[in-house]
Amino acid sequence: MFSLVGSEKFMISSKPAEIVISCKDIETMDVYVDGEKMDTHGEFTDTGTETCFTLDGYAACIRAESSGNRHKGLVHVLVIGNTVLEPVPEVIT
Repeated sequence: MFSLVGSEKFMISSKPAEIVISCKDIETMDVYVDGEKMDTHGEFTDTGTETCFTLDGYAACIRAESSGNRHKGLVHVLVIGNTVLEPVPEVIT
């Protein structure tokens, strides 16, 4: 799980990658991977929303779903293929 807006680091294909999410307004969310803007499209699902893009030839998405806790609100996860990736606290480059 990670913040909706800001920067998180992940290990993708055994390499460190920085995912940056930027919201221009209530309807626009840009996704950058290591400084490169991704071509994204949004989808509504039964459990929330997905912002989908392609990363290194794989289908990727950022899912926003209910945490089930009204105090916690939404949770966001990065999914590549069928694998949920967790952010790493510190990536050595």
